Amino acid sequence: MNTVVLNLEPIARLTDEQFYQLCIANRDLSLEMNAAGELIIVPPVGGESGNREADLITDLNIWNRQTKLGKVFSSSTIFILPNKNAEVEIYRSQQPVEIVAMPATISGEAVLPGFELQV
Repeated sequence: MNTVVLNLEPIARLTDEQFYQLCIANRDLSLEMNAAGELIIVPPVGGESGNREADLITDLNIWNRQTKLGKVFSSSTIFILPNKNAEVEIYRSQQPVEIVAMPATISGEAVLPGFELQV
């Protein structure tokens, strides 16, 4: 199953509240809305992907309970992100927060060698 992106711009521009109500009315769907106002219908993950996701979040939560460095959220958690602020805040232990313009990728550098996240 593929992700479906709907451009609603010709007929409507959903507010955050309207999008929230749409999600409530369609609880069986995983919906997202991007900064351009496009509605994204995300397909459910399959068994193999769901198992890997569960393993990863379990490991991350165990690590976080030991280090107490932040919070862990499930992949289905809803966040409202600022649309106009194209910046990334990078938090490293014992260092001030680094704020950079939205990069294409973020690397784990010395903390996670070989790790790179496409933003």
